[in-house]
Amino acid sequence: MGDNINPNSAKRGAGGGGNVIKFGKAKKSLARQAKDKKAAENRAMFGQKLSAKEKRRAMAERLQAKLDGHKISGKDTSNEPD
Repeated sequence: MGDNINPNSAKRGAGGGGNVIKFGKAKKSLARQAKDKKAAENRAMFGQKLSAKEKRRAMAERLQAKLDGHKISGKDTSNEPD
């Protein structure tokens, strides 16, 4: 409803009063960006290459085999009395 002096005053919103953003949408966007940044940091800090994972697994298998080779077999190693 425009006044008599300026009949176009009712159409102010269509003229371009600047960018209107919804705070909820902006808040979610900022939270998403922060989450993505944290995820990137965690990938850089804790991520491993496949070759490193395979190397670690192979070393664990070698050490377990070495421990298994040193076990005393044939004897009852429990502490239960007869």
